[in-house]
Order: sequence, then structure tokens, then C-alpha cells
Amino acid sequence: TGMNWMLHIESGSTGSDKEEGESFKHSLVYGRRVYEEFAGYGILPSGGGINCVVSSSLVNEDGSPRPLPTVLGDESTVDPRLVAVGSVEQAIELGSKPEETDPKAGDMCLVLGGQRVYTDALPKATFLRKFHMRTSYEGGINFPDHDEDDWTPIYKSKPKTETNKVDGKDVELQVIEYVRSDSAEDESVAPVIESV
Repeated sequence: TGMNWMLHIESGSTGSDKEEGESFKHSLVYGRRVYEEFAGYGILPSGGGINCVVSSSLVNEDGSPRPLPTVLGDESTVDPRLVAVGSVEQAIELGSKPEETDPKAGDMCLVLGGQRVYTDALPKATFLRKFHMRTSYEGGINFPDHDEDDWTPIYKSKPKTETNKVDGKDVELQVIEYVRSDSAEDESVAPVIESV
């Protein structure tokens, strides 16, 4: 059984305040290798908010965020919504800053990996949404180990089967949402990180 994961960090909105038909705008947080892969697909920046690439080798010499090209090696494609940062903490701060700033932050920060980025983001989580995909995939990136006793399930979808658009194979998946056990009783606690 393989599982595919993604984290997301809330920046104050759970989405329930959205008008019908209004779309979400997400900031994205991911590592250098994910950036290189996305740049190869020509899909950057994505999500409608700022994209933060966590990489100490891509930031400015003084450690400050640096705008990156949307196409690798083509400096003419530098976009202020695509920036290198030195840490997950810096990415979360930049990706969830107030709306009046430029470039605009998203409604939430989605953490797309790799493994070090997942590991650094998970301790900040108060909310996880896990998409359990029951199939085998090649690759060595796994969601970080965490104590299941620290999390209380608050929602479980029925398992369903969907067709993978990449290889055409059927994939069984189930969504399970959790809150940290110590915050399960406190409805005023806003979700901070979601694992998908």
C-alpha cells in the first residue's frame, strides 16, 4: 500500500467564508527538486498565491528571499510570485502574510514536499487532511513518521476508486481529516497545517 501526501498550512481562513463560486487562492511551499520538476512542466507559479521554494542554495547570499525564474536557466522568466526562501518557517510567514502585501499571499499554504519540507512543516500542524492512496508508486519520499495517538480523526470519507490520469490505472483512495488530540475539544483552534 502506497500513500501520496501533501500538507497545507492555513493562514486564517477555513474557506467557509467564501462566496459560492469564489475560488481559493493557495500559496505553495516545496523544496528545490519539486521546483525543478514543476519548472520542467511549465506550470509555475501555481495556486494563485506566492510559491516558496525552500532551498538554502537558491536564496540570496544574505539569506533573504530571491525571486526565481519560472523556466530553469531563463532569467527573463523571473516572477515575483516564485521565490526561494531558506526555511519552512520563512515560507509559511511569506506564504500567509496579510492581503495588502505584494505579491499576494494565498488563502492557505499547501506544502508539496519533498521529505525534508514535510518533516519541518509537520510539527506546526494542528489539522491534517490525509489522502490515503492504496497503490504502489516508485519513489523514496514518504510522509514523516508521527505518533498517531497525537491525532483525533474528525472525518473519514468512504473509500472510492478513481482513474489516475497519468497512467490510466484505477486508484483506491480515502480522505481522513484529523486535529491534534490536545486541540480536539477546542473549536476556536484554527487549522494550521493540512496533510493531503
